Amino acid sequence: MSATQEPTQDKSASGASHLSQAHGIPFPKYFAALAATYNAQTGDTTRNLFAAALDDITAQVPLTSSSRVHDNAAGPGTAASVLVDRLTPDSLPKILVTDRVAAMVSAARESFAHVPSVTAAEMDSLALSGVADGSVTHSILNFSIFAISDPLQCVREVRRTLAGGGGGVAALLTWRRFGAGEVVRAAQALVRPDLPPMAYPHPEFWQPGVLAALAVEAGFDEANVTVLEKSVAVGPGPQLDGLRGFWASDFVKPARVGWTDEEVARWPAAVEQAVQAEIDARGGVLFQAYVVLART
Repeated sequence: MSATQEPTQDKSASGASHLSQAHGIPFPKYFAALAATYNAQTGDTTRNLFAAALDDITAQVPLTSSSRVHDNAAGPGTAASVLVDRLTPDSLPKILVTDRVAAMVSAARESFAHVPSVTAAEMDSLALSGVADGSVTHSILNFSIFAISDPLQCVREVRRTLAGGGGGVAALLTWRRFGAGEVVRAAQALVRPDLPPMAYPHPEFWQPGVLAALAVEAGFDEANVTVLEKSVAVGPGPQLDGLRGFWASDFVKPARVGWTDEEVARWPAAVEQAVQAEIDARGGVLFQAYVVLART
């Protein structure tokens, strides 16, 4: 298949039967509940960090109306929404948004109902049987690698689906510093400093060079792998209010395991104290990203 062919979709490729979440990540019912509020509860950070990397991505492989984009493990299509906002309808390429959580796919379909260039489908990142070999020019994995049970297999599938001969690029984003998680850990320490901080899934990806090395192991030429860093600070305003929804969500309940009722009652104030410390020290809750660009 040529680099300009649209990724084909196999309707049997839904990943519903394969649990591809990493150990310790909440089950899909949590992500299903999150679908409608994902952008708010991330403080738009995953969207803004991808937007900050877009020019770097298109410098590797230009984005044109004949490109074919895959927003993989995409949630409600966060990265795709940046392309829709940035590009005119005439220049917008075909975009396939996939996720294995049905509610995320439904949210994407609703968001892009007015955009005929965008298609959303349920699909498992470990077995992209609905995407043909070499059919994608730009493959995006936007802050999802650490939530996947077999990251190497995931990136191998990314490599398989990309156009060869320098005509394809993977944009793999992961955290260098997850500001929302650092607030959780600081709040924990304020109330129960004797307990270990909340663990991150696949914490190896928070370390420099790890995701780039994974891309090479998955089949990308090391000479064609570039690592960039991007950052964004969330200060007072609607985005910070959205993050407060995350800190009050089921996702961070493990941070309070073993606490008494009195200690749990102190959680909101501890979070606010930790947030203020971030603002004082860093100008806002600081999120930093590694952006791995791997060209074929």
